[in-house]
Amino acid sequence: MKKIIPFLLIGFGVLSVLFFLLADFFGLGKAGIQAAQIFGMEIGAFFILAGFVLRSLKGWDDFSMTKFVAAVRDLPALTWVALGALPAFVLYLLVPMFFHESHRIQYPVDYIRQIVPIGIDFQSMIGAIELWLKNGEYGQYMFAPLVNLLFAPLLLFKYPTSYYILTYVTLASYLILCLLAVQMSRVEGKSIVVFIFAISIFSYGLVFEFERGQTYTVSLMLSVLATYLFHYQRNLRWLAYLLFCVSVQLKFYPALFVLLFVDDWRDWKNTLIRFAALGIANFLLFFLFGFSYVSAFYNHMVNGVQTGEPSVVNHSIQSFVYMLSSSEWGVLKGDSALWAGQHSGSISIALYVYFLICFGVVLAGAWVKHKTGFNPNLLLACVLGSLLLPSVNHDYTLAMLTAPVAMSFAMWNTREAAISKALNVLLTFVASFAYATLLIPHVFKPLYLKNSLPLLFILLTVLALQTFNQKHDWDTQSKTS
Repeated sequence: MKKIIPFLLIGFGVLSVLFFLLADFFGLGKAGIQAAQIFGMEIGAFFILAGFVLRSLKGWDDFSMTKFVAAVRDLPALTWVALGALPAFVLYLLVPMFFHESHRIQYPVDYIRQIVPIGIDFQSMIGAIELWLKNGEYGQYMFAPLVNLLFAPLLLFKYPTSYYILTYVTLASYLILCLLAVQMSRVEGKSIVVFIFAISIFSYGLVFEFERGQTYTVSLMLSVLATYLFHYQRNLRWLAYLLFCVSVQLKFYPALFVLLFVDDWRDWKNTLIRFAALGIANFLLFFLFGFSYVSAFYNHMVNGVQTGEPSVVNHSIQSFVYMLSSSEWGVLKGDSALWAGQHSGSISIALYVYFLICFGVVLAGAWVKHKTGFNPNLLLACVLGSLLLPSVNHDYTLAMLTAPVAMSFAMWNTREAAISKALNVLLTFVASFAYATLLIPHVFKPLYLKNSLPLLFILLTVLALQTFNQKHDWDTQSKTS
């Protein structure tokens, strides 16, 4: 049968070409050669060509669908990462930008609410530091004492020079994260890491972070560098602890990353001692300026948490639940929006519980499978927690996903079972699509994806499922270091 298929294709192609060529003779369509006839003949020519290719192809007689599916399933992981990103690029960037009904290019504008001058968050931080340094007063914004000390030297430079310096530091941190991710990944996963960092450097979240003058990428870089030193440069663990403390003081979210400082999940005694020591060290750092500053800083933090900032570009669980019933987003209307408003508490609890279940699955996977060394899945789970749990989490924090996503995708290695490999392909494709969609400005996304929380929960779900799907011995690099 396989030997006949090439001749069937050639025969069908010849008949198709003759039919459309002689369409006028049969009185079909308009007189003369028309576009439809040319198209039909081209299709026939394609079948003829396909027939000759199959006839000349070596090994065609041994072809089977089972072998074909196996070959597709065993393609490099980068294939599915790239294919997963492609639909997001086409649907949410290419189509709205070039296929608009006005027949003009629609470049994304106003996806960041512009506040003039640029770098407003950075200026607020520098202003607060200057007010405290010169007058000892507390303004509208307050920061951890170590932040005041680290950024005080920037007062030597006038704006916008100081803002430019921070921008270059952020870019340098992004590049260092890329190098660390490549270094901490297996050889077969390094191409995935480079690909993800390459497409993410123009991302919506990173541009947003640059525009506001935020320091999330800097803080993440310090945390990942600390994790690298802890697992791969054991003689520099003292430096790892120092960098971790600095990152926690810059942005409190890295406190979750303490879970990455585990040598052996069975050695719970030493692990708890390490956690306690790091916790005490960070607590004491808050008292660098005395009790009065700590008291004022604590009140400032509590008020910020209670207030929150509900917005489409705030992807925290608290903001998302509020926005479900808000006309600002408009994803729910009428009775649906009213129901969401009445049951906002239950919806919030359900989302928090779901996060804890998925996070617990990843954490339990490290314990049950006894995964020693650096755990990229746990890093990604911690970052997702940092993006979802705090009440204020604007989209400029999305830039933190790049390194954890790259390292996690690069480490996804499944068992040899066919079902496990197929599931890995599917989950990688879905996670890549979700991540690539997060790189695109929200103004181009459909209404239900303008807030980033649904996509973050997709990543979280895939991460939990991959925990079950991965084989045990994925981290050979840290074991041999």
